Amino acid sequence: MKTIRAKLFLSVILLLTTAVCGIGLLYSICNRKFYLAGQCDYVNEAYEELTNQNLEELCRIGNQQKEVAAEEENPPAADRFLEGYENENLRFRIRDGSFQLLYDTYKSAAAREENYTQEEKEVRMGRYQENDTASYEKVNGNGRIILRSKVQQNGETYYVMILESTLLIDESISYANKILILVLLLFISIGGLAVNFLAKRISRPITEVSRIARMIAGQDFSERASVKSGYRELDELGKSVNLMSSQLQEAIQDMKSYNERLQKEIDRRTELENHRKQFVNNVSHELKTPLAIISSQMEMIPLIRDEKKRQEYCNSVVEEVKRMNQMLHSMLTIFSAEQGIEDMKMDKVDFSRLVEKELEDFEPLFARRKLRLSSEIEDGKTVWGNEELLRRAADNYLMNASRHTVSGGRIQAALSQKDERLRFSVYNDGERISEKDQKKIWDSFYQGSVLDGKSQKEGTGLGLYIVKSVVAQHDGICGVENREEGVEFWFEIPVSPDRRKEPCRETC
Repeated sequence: MKTIRAKLFLSVILLLTTAVCGIGLLYSICNRKFYLAGQCDYVNEAYEELTNQNLEELCRIGNQQKEVAAEEENPPAADRFLEGYENENLRFRIRDGSFQLLYDTYKSAAAREENYTQEEKEVRMGRYQENDTASYEKVNGNGRIILRSKVQQNGETYYVMILESTLLIDESISYANKILILVLLLFISIGGLAVNFLAKRISRPITEVSRIARMIAGQDFSERASVKSGYRELDELGKSVNLMSSQLQEAIQDMKSYNERLQKEIDRRTELENHRKQFVNNVSHELKTPLAIISSQMEMIPLIRDEKKRQEYCNSVVEEVKRMNQMLHSMLTIFSAEQGIEDMKMDKVDFSRLVEKELEDFEPLFARRKLRLSSEIEDGKTVWGNEELLRRAADNYLMNASRHTVSGGRIQAALSQKDERLRFSVYNDGERISEKDQKKIWDSFYQGSVLDGKSQKEGTGLGLYIVKSVVAQHDGICGVENREEGVEFWFEIPVSPDRRKEPCRETC
């Protein structure tokens, strides 16, 4: 940011420069036109005087002066007429009625022989008009002031041409422009030095007060403004700034103390409220999965004739009820852990057996929806983690696949180990997920649309958020990838506690 001194200096210099440049620009634009207009008037004046002379006699005497030296010291006035104007850079060319050259400023009698055809003479004679005036024109890149006119005198017709080359005019203007530029630059330099001196003297006390004010704005009250600047108004300003600094320092100290206490209380209440809402939402969502399994199994029981098979389904229902109770307990544990009430229980989990059991539990639901299930589960794969939370993550992937697979579609589950990390994935036939939704689907309550714009899928938008939370608590990563005919969701988690804190790429 520019200082007061710099702003004052630049403002005045800009004003001076603008004025000087304006004067220079106006001069460069107008001086040549003005000078040419004056020279045109001068040529017109010469023509008027020329028409008052006896042209025949004038040409004779003029040619004699070119051929022989005049014997008289003071020739007649007619003799001096052409010479006076020719000394002012004018060129005269006078022709008779047959367009024969009678007089030319730069040609003697011996050099006046011209071999124009009659047609050329008529063309050239057509350029002359009676009582014409001087004008500016360019020929072959060179400028000149020219006057062509027919003069009737003593019953004879004369063709008069008066020329003036603008080369000397242009050179004079060029020199004048250079001198003007030097003068203007000198004026700006002297003005700049004077303005800098005045700006420094005026801005010094203002700059000091401004510096103290910025320190106060930055809550630095270590310095006070000077009250002996020599300017009464600035001294009063310094006293006011010092008083404001003292009062503001006391007020800020009191406010900081109060705000710290208030912010701690707000943060605590906000965190508790967020945990409470999240817990309620998660509980509501997670109850749907076991209830769906129980419902499908209860629908199948009346259709089963085999007593042994029916008993297995009844036992499965009882087991799901127990798992519902365990799930609520686990979610309460998560809620408590997030508030720092107790630590999560982590142990060695047979993840292969856990996934196989989940697939068995989902078979009735898949059968009712006519979904084809296949799996590639590597045996004996264990992981360090919380078994119930990992079960919830697997449940959500499988339930998500069942919801988004059309009747007759495929669902493929896979479990493998690579580089001390377990990877669990669930693929399902169905609509792919747009790139813009692939990041957002992991947010709570988000239910994005698919690529073809069909209606949003059923659900509350918490399932994938819970997966992300569970995987994050196990220091893992999760993601989604579009396949040719569907979508694959996956997550990876470390197999042992000593691999938990290794850095990994962020996906969800």
